[in-house]
Amino acid sequence: MDKISELDSVLTAFSKEIQLALANSDWSGLEALLSRRQKILEVFFQGIEAENNKPAIKALIMRVQDEDKRFLQNLQEQKKQTKEQLRTLRQGQESVKAYNDV
Repeated sequence: MDKISELDSVLTAFSKEIQLALANSDWSGLEALLSRRQKILEVFFQGIEAENNKPAIKALIMRVQDEDKRFLQNLQEQKKQTKEQLRTLRQGQESVKAYNDV
């Protein structure tokens, strides 16, 4: 297996783990995964001959960017839901406080 295929397999595994961390709201785990993925990508790009592999490298980079875009959309949706839950909680607290003040 060549280096690009190996990296592709590693990135696929990272994608699955990142999705799981997002689904479980495991923010510290997500941070660790993204840091590890970044280090692996840095090492890969320092040791690869880009001229001989431009199409494959371009495809790999575009895949990572597309996945990151989907991850960010998922994260933004979770943030929106969390804000809504917080707003509902605050309204409930205000209602209880108003009731208790009567």
